[in-house]
Amino acid sequence: MKKFVLCTLILAFFLPTLLLAESTLKAQKANSGANREASAESNSVQSNQIPAIINRQARFHPVTSNKGMVVSQEAIASRVGADILSKGGNAVDAAVATGFALAVTLPQAGNLGGGGFMLLHLADSGKSLSEKTPFGKTIAIDYREMAPASVTKNLFLNQNGDVDNQLARFSHLSTGVPGTVAGLIHVLEHYGTMDLAQVLAPAIKLAEQGFEISPSLAYSLHKAKPRLKKH
Repeated sequence: MKKFVLCTLILAFFLPTLLLAESTLKAQKANSGANREASAESNSVQSNQIPAIINRQARFHPVTSNKGMVVSQEAIASRVGADILSKGGNAVDAAVATGFALAVTLPQAGNLGGGGFMLLHLADSGKSLSEKTPFGKTIAIDYREMAPASVTKNLFLNQNGDVDNQLARFSHLSTGVPGTVAGLIHVLEHYGTMDLAQVLAPAIKLAEQGFEISPSLAYSLHKAKPRLKKH
């Protein structure tokens, strides 16, 4: 229903524009010959200019900030990160706090049972992974989940030697060793300014006191309901 209403509003919004364009089409054609040379000259000048990242004449405008910004898939978790920044935390503190908050407010994005990657720009923080990583460089940290050490190449094969998708995707055998918690704690300890208790506090509060369910979380839980009922 929401998609239908959205499409309807978009069509209704553009309809007057289309009618106006049709009514002025003849006038534009009449003036096209006179403006052809000027247009060509203008296009030549514009082609030599670097396009702006932000176009203020566009219909949709990005959110901007001069002091810092936190962006995630869920608004409450983003606010958690922004609050960390306002309390004096750095970007790593905010990212870790946001990650743990997402585990509560939108688990599919805050995957404590999974893993991830992090790109971290050290700037002039005075910290580095090693002598080979000078300050001002961007580094990548890999904390993706890994297969258990005892896994063999035949783990997901059936008796006929074919891949069993049920085993590979929906059984306990397909569970990897999580890396999210270890990864977030690692970057916090090496590049953050706050301790673990401080960045975990907002997520704990959300889990204990509750929060308003977002449409995304409601959809996610409803979609996972058949699988959750099996366990």
